[in-house]
Amino acid sequence: MKELDEIDNAIQQGINDMPGCSIRDAIRPFLLERSESVLRTRVRSLELRKLIITIRTKREVRCFPVNKNVKCQMLPASSGATKIQHPIQEVKNYVFSNSI
Repeated sequence: MKELDEIDNAIQQGINDMPGCSIRDAIRPFLLERSESVLRTRVRSLELRKLIITIRTKREVRCFPVNKNVKCQMLPASSGATKIQHPIQEVKNYVFSNSI
């Protein structure tokens, strides 16, 4: 695999800053530079490199950092979406706190 470039690093940093964001929210700042399909592929490559974790909900895919030291603040669920409470603890047994 090729090395991470500026966009990959920025996407990863955005996910670290906002754990639990959707893929759409993570790639939104870069939609003027690259197409949505290319950016979604980059998110997928970050997951394959084990730099982030993605968890599918009913309507979207949420992104979380792998770093155990990142504090997690759950984002409010949009209307009609399933509320997620500590999905990383349930799926990967990682420890995140609720406060930033």
